[in-house]
Amino acid sequence: MSVVERAIRKIQGATGAARPAPRQEPVARTIVARAPRPSAEAAGLEADGLQGAADRAIDFDFAALAAAGLLAPGNDRLADEYRAIKQPIVRKAADKDTAEAKRYRLIMVASALPGEGKTFTSVNLSLSLAQERDWSVLLVDTDCRNPSLSRLLGVADQPGMLDYLRAPDRTLDSFVLKTNIDRLYVLPVGTADPHASELLASERMQAACDGLAAGKFGQYLVVFDSSPLLLTPEPQVIASQVGQVVLVVRANSTPRAAVTEAIGKLDSTKPIGLVLNRASARDALTSYAYGYSYPSHANKAGE
Repeated sequence: MSVVERAIRKIQGATGAARPAPRQEPVARTIVARAPRPSAEAAGLEADGLQGAADRAIDFDFAALAAAGLLAPGNDRLADEYRAIKQPIVRKAADKDTAEAKRYRLIMVASALPGEGKTFTSVNLSLSLAQERDWSVLLVDTDCRNPSLSRLLGVADQPGMLDYLRAPDRTLDSFVLKTNIDRLYVLPVGTADPHASELLASERMQAACDGLAAGKFGQYLVVFDSSPLLLTPEPQVIASQVGQVVLVVRANSTPRAAVTEAIGKLDSTKPIGLVLNRASARDALTSYAYGYSYPSHANKAGE
């Protein structure tokens, strides 16, 4: 029995849909530089690395991170849990043999339903990945219907991914926000658009993902926080671009049928990680159990 099958069996007795998580106060704020530095865009160039917007940045409040239950300095237990979660992801991303293998640098974090802890997992995973010495991290909000990541980071009013996709004369670098955490960058969702799904499926999005995967901007792991797989079409568009998928399941809450249906929407050739969020001590040694397998294996649990 695969690790994904075992995780699904733990929740198979659950009934009812997950309830949305309570609204969180922002754990960061946008700061505006008084003297903007020259940007690559000002010279009409695409930056060699993601330096971030010249006039804006994100300032994380570490006390607010801790209060929200997110990975903050001093939380050794949570840090160890996410070290275990990220290890197989980093190993996959380090495979540089082929262009296809480099796609493993792009990771989508998704859930079947709302309220599973998807955004918290995206943030915690990104914070943990940013501690790696060989990688920088770009955290991207692609939940176009309910951009909880952008709200959590205090950048819901900032231009971002959707604005970049609508503006062929703008560089990706001009929308990326540097943070006060080394090697961590954020790309907000940007201005809402009724054609968000088409924008994410566009050649411009394909080119951006190609460049990130190929290392055009440097050694980046890109974490896409997506909308729930069973609610909107956008996650399947993002899933077609990435090399790895992390599916967040809330223990004793997410119906087993929802998990198997969500997995069935994913490419069976791509590896997925299953994060069992809020697992009890009886289910796992930590509150975050992690399994890494392939969707085709997990589908057997529904047979």
